[in-house]
Amino acid sequence: MSTFIALLAILPAIFAVLPRSQQLGLKLKLGFIDRFASVCCFVWILGLEFNDAIALHFPRIVLPLPRGLTVLQLQELIAFCCILLLFARIRWWRLSLQRLPILVELAEGLLWSESYIELLALIEEHHCMIFRNLTSDPILVRFAAQIERQRDIEDFLGVMFSEKAPAGLERIAVWIRRHERLRKPLSKLASRLASRFDQSEKLAVLASSVFLNSKFIQKLANIRPYLGLEFIKQWKDRFDSEVFIDRYFTALLEDADSILFRELRDNQNLQGNHFHIYPKNPLLHYLFSDVKNAFDAAAYRPVGEYVCRLLDSLARDSDTDPYNRSYIDFDHLKLRDPIYSSISFFHIMTAEALDQDYPWHMWLYYLSTFVQKMSRNYRVNDPLSSGQEEFPNRYAYLIYEAVYVLRELIRAGGDLKPTSNRTLRHGPGQHENENILKSSVFALASCVGYVVLAENIGIKFRRYLVDIVFHEYFNLIDMPKMRPYGIVLAYQLANTVYSSGMKLGYIRFLDSVLQSNQMEYAIKHNDFDGLKMRELRNSLFEDL
Repeated sequence: MSTFIALLAILPAIFAVLPRSQQLGLKLKLGFIDRFASVCCFVWILGLEFNDAIALHFPRIVLPLPRGLTVLQLQELIAFCCILLLFARIRWWRLSLQRLPILVELAEGLLWSESYIELLALIEEHHCMIFRNLTSDPILVRFAAQIERQRDIEDFLGVMFSEKAPAGLERIAVWIRRHERLRKPLSKLASRLASRFDQSEKLAVLASSVFLNSKFIQKLANIRPYLGLEFIKQWKDRFDSEVFIDRYFTALLEDADSILFRELRDNQNLQGNHFHIYPKNPLLHYLFSDVKNAFDAAAYRPVGEYVCRLLDSLARDSDTDPYNRSYIDFDHLKLRDPIYSSISFFHIMTAEALDQDYPWHMWLYYLSTFVQKMSRNYRVNDPLSSGQEEFPNRYAYLIYEAVYVLRELIRAGGDLKPTSNRTLRHGPGQHENENILKSSVFALASCVGYVVLAENIGIKFRRYLVDIVFHEYFNLIDMPKMRPYGIVLAYQLANTVYSSGMKLGYIRFLDSVLQSNQMEYAIKHNDFDGLKMRELRNSLFEDL
C-alpha cells in the first residue's frame, strides 16, 4: 500500500514536468469515464487494504478473495489493469465529435495566449479527425441542419405526423403517419442529429477563428510548414480553405528561408520539356506531380497576387525601390527574391501542366502582369548603372526572366506530341484557355507591348527584348508544326496595343528593330530572299 501511495504522490509531479502540449493532450483524451474508472480502482484498492475491518462491520458487502491471490497481489493486479486501461485509452484514443468543444476551447485559449508551439502540437495530433469532420457533408448532417432550423424538434415531428407536410417531404410524412409508434424514437434520433450538427458548427468556428488567424498561419509556415501542406490536402471544397491557402502562401513568400524558397532552389533544372519534381520537396511534389492538385488549390492566385501587391507598394517610391538598383550583385541574391522565385514557380507549374497535357493555362498571364507592373516601376537611378548594360537594373533582369519563361513554354510545343490541348482551334485573335502554347504566345506579345511603351525603359533594353521575340517568331515559322503559332505571335504583336495614339509609334519601333537586324535574321533563319521578314512586316502594318 505504501508503494501505491508513493506512486500516487509522484503522478502530479510527473504531470507537472510534461510539456504543456502533452498536458493539454491528456486533458483532451481523459474524460469523465476515465476519471470515474480511476476513482473506482483507487477505492477498491483502498477497500482491500482495510478488508478485515470492513468484513467485521459490513459483512454483506465484502466479496471473497479469488483463490490463489493475496490482498497485495489483488491490489497490484487492479492497479496494473487500471494503468493498462489508461495507457490504451491514451495510445489509441481518437478525437470524437463529443470532445470537439473541449478541443475548440483549448485551441482558442492557446491562440489568444500566443502559445503557438503548444497550439501547433495540439492541432498536428488531431488534424486528420478535424478535417474528416470539417469537410464531410453526409446526408445525416444535412438532415440535421434541416431539423436545427426548426424552433422545436417536437413541433417539426408534429408537422410530419399531421396532414400538412413540408414540400418535398410528403412521402416521408405518409410513411411516418403509418408508424405512430416511431414518434418517440424519431424524436430522440432528431435530437442526436441536431447535436451532431452543433458539433459540426463548432468545427467551423475552430476553422474560422484559429486556422484562418493570420498570426497562426505565420507561425504555422515558420514552425510546422508541412502541417500547412496537410491542411491543403485535406481541407477541400470550402470557401475557408481558399482563404487559408492565400494566407499560407503569402506567409511562405514573406520568408526567404521558407520551404517554398528552398524547394524552388532545389528544382532549377529542366529535364527535357519539364522539371523533375523530387519527392524530397513535398510541397512542390504534391502540387505539380499531378498538376490538378495545383489547379484545385488555385496555387497560382496567392503567388501571383502577392507579387502584384509587392510591385504596387514599391511603385509609391521609386527612389527606395530595391529593384531599381544595379544588377551587379543580384545574381547571388535572386534565389531568395520573391519575384524571381514566383516567376520560377509559374515556370515549373506551367511546364508541368503542358507536359501532363492539362487543359488549362494555369493563369500564366500573371507573368505578363508582372512585366506590366515592373515596366511601370522601372527607373535607372543607381550610380552603379549607366543604363547601357545588358540588364541596367534588377527589374530588367526579372522582365527578361518572365519573357524567357514564356519563350521556353512556346518552344516546348515543338517537342511534344500534338494533342487537343496543343492544337489551335480558333483564329489568331481568339483566346483558347485550354491551350497553354497559345496562351503563352498571347502573354509574350503583351510583354512586348508593355516594355516598348514604358517611358523609363531605355531604347537599348527595349530593342533587346523585341529582338528576342523576333528570333522566336522566325523559329516558329521555320517549324511546320509550330508555324500556326508563329502566325498567332505576329498577329498579337500587331494588335496587343489598342490605343490608336500609341499604336503607330509602337509598330514603327518594332519595324525599326526589324530593319536594323534584317541581315542577322536573314543569316540565322535562312531568309536571304526576305520573304519571312516581309510576311512579318505585312502582319504588323496590316491594320494601320
